[in-house]
Amino acid sequence: MSDSRGPNYLPTDGQSLSVPLGFIPQVSHTFGYWDTDYGVMNDQSLAIAESTCGARTAGWSIADTANGGQNLWGIDELSRVALERCDSARCAIELMGKLAEEGGFFSAGDL
Repeated sequence: MSDSRGPNYLPTDGQSLSVPLGFIPQVSHTFGYWDTDYGVMNDQSLAIAESTCGARTAGWSIADTANGGQNLWGIDELSRVALERCDSARCAIELMGKLAEEGGFFSAGDL
């Protein structure tokens, strides 16, 4: 839940605002995009598809303090950042890989 992403992301019925888990440097311009659970497509016609599998990673989300989580990125947020900042598949792949290497990656099944 966020108060910075638009009215559809505001908390309702006893929910509270999410606390940011980390930050990355801002850029001077971002692209608009559509998302569901994952980023889907941006206004530059860059689209990302997702295919769920049973794989698990060795790390957990930084939000998972019970398991000592230290990883910042799941595929959901990586896809959104890529669509905000990229206008090509090559850019998206390189950016998501760089962010996952720097901040750590956890699988959505590890939440």
